[in-house]
Parts: sequence; structure tokens; C-alpha cells
Amino acid sequence: VAQGDLSRTINIQGKTGFYQSIGNNINELTNTVRVVLQDVLTVLEAISQGRLDSKVENNFAGEFARLRNYTNTTVEDLRELTTQLDTMLKAANDGDLTKTIDTQGKEGFFNDLGSGLNHLVGEVITGMIREISTRAANTASSEIATGNMDLSQRTETQASSLERTANSMDAMSKDAAQCNAQADQAVDYAESAQATAQ
Repeated sequence: VAQGDLSRTINIQGKTGFYQSIGNNINELTNTVRVVLQDVLTVLEAISQGRLDSKVENNFAGEFARLRNYTNTTVEDLRELTTQLDTMLKAANDGDLTKTIDTQGKEGFFNDLGSGLNHLVGEVITGMIREISTRAANTASSEIATGNMDLSQRTETQASSLERTANSMDAMSKDAAQCNAQADQAVDYAESAQATAQ
């Protein structure tokens, strides 16, 4: 038994009285320890393979019952934690960062892990998203403002150019009117000179 071999028993054949009684008790104890260890090992093996569907089914008394209860409670807590974590991650993938892991009544590792994940999703990731959104909005606002200033400058340049063109056309119109008046005057002089010459 000390080396972990629980398959051996005390041969009580031919024993009577005290020797038979102690032999039976040792064999019964060895068998109970073997069954308890086998049940716990089966659960631990399932956990090591990523399965949380196993639990100790046999009923035991005393310290063996405590071992069964602690083993089953650990598996149930792990199952609950992984279910909540899966729900939280699926919601986060869909953009919902409001899902949390319930840490009420949890202690130690379960409380620490749940609280840490709640902090990670609820504060760290949400803060990062806010920061990215703020930066993106600031960048977009800055680009819009820069675009507006550029458009305003180009509009002013175009308006100034149009004003110069309008002034040039006005000057050309005045020059044309003056040329027209001079031409009319030249025609009058020519008609007057022709009339005098006749």
C-alpha cells in the first residue's frame, strides 16, 4: 500500500478472531482508499484532458466524503467559470462588453481570475476602445478642419481671381466704350470733312 499498489489484500483464509477481524478491516480500508483514489484520479484525468463533465459519483463517509465534495465542487466551479468566460468572450466578440463573471461567494483563484477578467474587459479593453475612438474622432475632426481651411483658402483665391477678372473686363469695357466714342467722333470728322470738300 505504501508504494501505491492497492491491488494487494491480506489473505484471511484460515484466520479467526482478532486476525480475521483486523485483516477484514485492513482489506476494507484498502478497497475504500482504492475506490476513492480511482474516482478522484478519473476526475483529474478528465480535467487534464479539458473535460469538465466528470465527477465523483460514489458516496463515502468522513474525510473521504470531504475529498469527494471538494473534488466535485472544484469541477463545478471550473465548469461555471469556463461557461461564464465563454459567454463573456462571445459577447465581447459581438461588441458587448457588459458581460461579467460572477465572483460573488468565490474565493482565491476563482475570485482572482473572475475579478481580473472583469477588470480586463470592463475597464482596460473598454478604456482602450474609448481612447481609440477619441483619437479617431480627433483625427477625423482635424482632417475635416484642415479640409475646410483648404477649401476656404481656395475659395478666397478663386473669388480674388474672379474679382481681378471682373475689374479687367470693366476696364476693357470702358476702353471699348472710349474707342467706340473716338470712332464715332472720327466718323463725324470724316463726314464733316467730306461735306466741306464737296
